[in-house]
Amino acid sequence: MLKADWSVRGHRPGQSRGTNEHRWVHYFLLGPENDLFNLDHGGVYQDMTQPLSDYHIASSHNTYLLEDQLRGPSSVEAYTRALQKGCRCVELDCWDGEDGEPVIFHGHTLTSKILFRDVISAIKEHAFVASPYPLILSIENHCSIPQQTKMAEYFESILGDTLCRHPVPEGETRLPSPETLKGKILIKGKKLSGGQEDADDGEVSDEDEAAEIDTSELQSEKPAATAAAATEGGKEAQGEGEGKAEGGEEGEKKDGGEAEVAKEGEEAGEAKEEEKTNGVAHTAAEAAAPEEKPQSPVSEEEEPLPRTRTFSFRKKKAPAPATSGKKKKKVKLSTKLSKCINYVQSVHFKGFDDWGDHGVFYQMSSFGESSAVKYSSRNTSTSFMMYNKRQLSRIYPSGRRVDSSNYNPVDMWNSGCQIVALNYQTQDVSMDLNDGKFRQNGQAGYILKPRVQREEMSRFDFHDRAMPGLHPKLYTITVISGQALPKPPGGNKHGEVIDPYIVINTFGRPEDQYMFKTRTIQDNGFNPTWNQSFSFVVHAPDYTYVRFKVMDEDWGPNADDFIGQFSAPLESIMPGYRHIHLTCSGNALENTSLFVHVGTMDYIGATPKAGKGTFKTRKNREYPASVSVNFPAIDSIYHGSTPNLRRAVDMREDYTFAYVMFKENCGHGPQAVISDCVQLMAVKAKTANVSISLDVMGESQATQVYRVDYSTKTQPPQTLVAMVTSFNPLN
Repeated sequence: MLKADWSVRGHRPGQSRGTNEHRWVHYFLLGPENDLFNLDHGGVYQDMTQPLSDYHIASSHNTYLLEDQLRGPSSVEAYTRALQKGCRCVELDCWDGEDGEPVIFHGHTLTSKILFRDVISAIKEHAFVASPYPLILSIENHCSIPQQTKMAEYFESILGDTLCRHPVPEGETRLPSPETLKGKILIKGKKLSGGQEDADDGEVSDEDEAAEIDTSELQSEKPAATAAAATEGGKEAQGEGEGKAEGGEEGEKKDGGEAEVAKEGEEAGEAKEEEKTNGVAHTAAEAAAPEEKPQSPVSEEEEPLPRTRTFSFRKKKAPAPATSGKKKKKVKLSTKLSKCINYVQSVHFKGFDDWGDHGVFYQMSSFGESSAVKYSSRNTSTSFMMYNKRQLSRIYPSGRRVDSSNYNPVDMWNSGCQIVALNYQTQDVSMDLNDGKFRQNGQAGYILKPRVQREEMSRFDFHDRAMPGLHPKLYTITVISGQALPKPPGGNKHGEVIDPYIVINTFGRPEDQYMFKTRTIQDNGFNPTWNQSFSFVVHAPDYTYVRFKVMDEDWGPNADDFIGQFSAPLESIMPGYRHIHLTCSGNALENTSLFVHVGTMDYIGATPKAGKGTFKTRKNREYPASVSVNFPAIDSIYHGSTPNLRRAVDMREDYTFAYVMFKENCGHGPQAVISDCVQLMAVKAKTANVSISLDVMGESQATQVYRVDYSTKTQPPQTLVAMVTSFNPLN
């Protein structure tokens, strides 16, 4: 229901408005009350007193980078940007620097370096500007003991009281809540056992940091020169590799002397898998070639979240096969740094069975992209979901994504993972979805997971369509028009006016993924009109996201140009006539919008016993209503139109119901067109030797209504009867 609250705008009914009347109507139609995004979700509306493991947390990967992972610049500004967007987990790759000052950069690459203390100072200044809830600093520690100690000193002196460093209280059994940790900064990293913290430094095993590599993939991998080797005298060619661990983020290297912290990774394993798939080995020289650099920060492929071309750029040396009785490797860790870590202690993930026996709520593991995909598959999704109810887990992009592209975060969120880290410097489809998800709940960076992902006793397979707690719905989205659509940024246009069309994508479980496309409007970006409707059933609305994308059709050799987009959780969009305000590269497009209508209807899903699903209409439909605005001319028009509006709503809802029922009885999905269903009905009748007839009802061509009937001497098949019965109400 649309209501105009004039008093809120400082203009009460009865007051003289003069020539500004159109401004109030314009503001009313385009204001936040009529936005597609639920205005109530714009503030913090969720319970913030649950354990940290019950929330999805906005998270950044390699936060310091502004561009690619090979030669891109590192910048303190990157942390400021991420924090201003509500990011609640940032990453710091720490290495030994000159003059005893630790630095942050992408090790063994050509990325520039920034001082650790400058980053901590920026974090202190901007940590709680966008959100008051806890910030997690994910540390990749590659420093020597003296510089690790220097890091701890900066944490204490710069962060001060905001640093949460008290030990985990005895008897505590679950993580604290975001509300409890308001205004606090947590450090994620390795931690020494209690006895070792009495000395200046101690040792932790590589298993504590998940430094193992998949040796089955590494042993057959061919060495590849790295970009660093080409410029640093081939240091990497001597077998000193670094990357990110499959079950964690840091590793070690050891040459018979003192051990030091280094990264070790799943990147080599993933690169080998890529070679097996494509039959091509990509070298660092190819990766660093100028033509491979993305031309635009916005990746707008026709297919949702395409797999981008990625490369392996770090050489790995396969570890020797494990032997019984072999001593575990150790890495050095500063006691001062260890004491800064409490609720987010990095440990190696040894498997779900081991976690069930020995898992501690304040210990967490990190998973590379490929490992996370594996654990979220049907065979292990239930165990992964149960793990994520108690422990924090961090997911990070594959090391092969040297162009800083992103993976699909929706599958990770739907598996219950909390810290789903993305490359914030790349505004692609994944980041659009991330921005849309964390737009809700006041952009606080914490989103409460659905109840079924939090309740301890709920065990289910997320891939099962009969998963408990689902409330399927039928959605009908009508794209009506666009307003002031701009030319694409940096696009090569062969004319002065754009040719826009709209693509609607849904992201979620496999059965809830759809793509719809409107027709193209030629030479009209100012006020294009589509009036096209799309209906679809969503079985798990709580786990589904919708994205509207505006494109400019290009008849030349180049791909169509991207104009703007809007993404949001499906449960955060409002029904009725709504405006969509678009963004491009994460920035709002001023005075640009789409006008749409969204209708919803409850859906009783099919079960193995119940057969096909049916739709349940609401007993009390929502009808548009007019309110007096003290303009007699306007009031008389809209008050007289109320009965017609009610009849129009009934006609639309009844037709939508009949249309979906007909397609369902024909065995087609929501994307089918009616001609396909009619053709199938004719084939079914011919196969069953049943004669069907099409009768024209009505006196004139303008009022013609078609009705299908059948005649047969035998009982017709029930499927054909259902088709005919559900087709006739369409007329």
